Amino acid sequence: MFVKSNGIDTSNTELEKNGEEMQALVFFLCPPLIYQYQLTKYHLPRVSRKPDFETSRESVKLFVMKKTFLILFSVLFFGSANAQKTGPIVNKEEVRLVLAKGMTNFVTGVKPFYVKGQDQQKFVTQVCGTWKPTPEGNALLVKAYEFIVKAASPENIVSSYNGKEMAASVLYLKKVFDLNPNSNGSELFGGKTGVSEKGVTTLAREGGCRWYQLWCHLENFANWIVKNWDVIKNILITLITIL
Repeated sequence: MFVKSNGIDTSNTELEKNGEEMQALVFFLCPPLIYQYQLTKYHLPRVSRKPDFETSRESVKLFVMKKTFLILFSVLFFGSANAQKTGPIVNKEEVRLVLAKGMTNFVTGVKPFYVKGQDQQKFVTQVCGTWKPTPEGNALLVKAYEFIVKAASPENIVSSYNGKEMAASVLYLKKVFDLNPNSNGSELFGGKTGVSEKGVTTLAREGGCRWYQLWCHLENFANWIVKNWDVIKNILITLITIL
């Protein structure tokens, strides 16, 4: 359609183009205006719909189901991923129990050295001979001596022992084994792997463990400790510092 004003054709003027662009922008940003515009332009009747409560109820149910599924999926997925990152869950009581069982084996290993009526120092010397035990090793021997004097049963040791001396000894030996994987564990009590054990009784308890072989006294749990070391190390430190 051509419109003339004062003899000038304005159908393709820049003004008309700008007006069309503005109208399109308004309709794009404001969809309700499009609806109102169409009703007015084409004289369309307004449609009034009653709410469909059944449809609304089903929509809500579907929405809730979708949200529930997404939440469960997120918990399972991210929970599994987090478990893989942190590794197996190891608690303080598990570690204490392992150390207590190791203590019962250690007590069994050094008990034959005990002479009724002897004091702690004589007992330690009786066990170590010419070796000079480390503070960790000495504390472990003293604790074993206390259990022997009290005639504590293995069940009593397992239920009552807090694990402190064993924890300190395991931490010490871990450092030794990191430097020398072939260590026999005698370093804890002043010995040295590969050096003659002259003057030291290397009595082995039933099962083949020498009294100073702490890893052997821990039996199959030694591998469990090494495998979960990152977690267990912190628990061992806690046992030492808190108790």
